Order: sequence, then C-alpha cells, then structure tokens
Amino acid sequence: MYQTLAQLGSNVDGILILIDEADKPSAGSNLGEFVKLFTERLTKRGCNHVFLGLAGLSELLPKLRQSHESSLRIFEMLTLESLQPNESIIVEITPNKGGWLPSETWYLLNDKSREPKE
Repeated sequence: MYQTLAQLGSNVDGILILIDEADKPSAGSNLGEFVKLFTERLTKRGCNHVFLGLAGLSELLPKLRQSHESSLRIFEMLTLESLQPNESIIVEITPNKGGWLPSETWYLLNDKSREPKE
C-alpha cells in the first residue's frame, strides 16, 4: 500500500478502506487484532494517508475489544442515522436486454416510478 501511495504521488489524497457488516464475523476472527496490527504497520512505514472504517451494529464493539483491548482507540465512533427518502437514491442491477451493454447494467431509478433516470 505504501508503494501504491508513493507511485500515485499527489494525484490522490489517500486510500479509503471500508469494511461493511464488520459485526458479522465471530469474535474468533480476531478483527480487533487485525485492525490494530494493520494500522501499527502502516504508521511504522509512514503511510499516513489511509482511512480505515468499520460499519456494523453495536455487537461490533465487544468483538473488537475481545480480540484486542486497545483496538477501539484507533477509531472515532460515529452513529449514523437512517437517510430520509429525499437523501437517497435507488440503484438497481438489471440483466442486459439490448445486447450492447455489459451483462449487467446499473440504473439510477426515479424515486417512485422505478424508471431509469436519464
């Protein structure tokens, strides 16, 4: 990762790594230990432009703590509220029917009509 960031130079601000549903693996998966050791190694190599985010329900915190007691210190906890209908979009993957697009096509859909947006 350090080499990748060095090669990219000032073309990027950094790398964002997101792990969604991080609460799903068992405590035995040692996610807390992994994130603690991973961030320590990045720091030792001077790789200071990596953002690590975990998303999960409240069961995530005890699992991290059980795996590595100090793993929670590397994170800033944020509580995300549900989006309002006007703050979200619907994305739908549909099979290719016309033959000229890739096998799956992503469409942004209008809120209620479910018609593809132009």
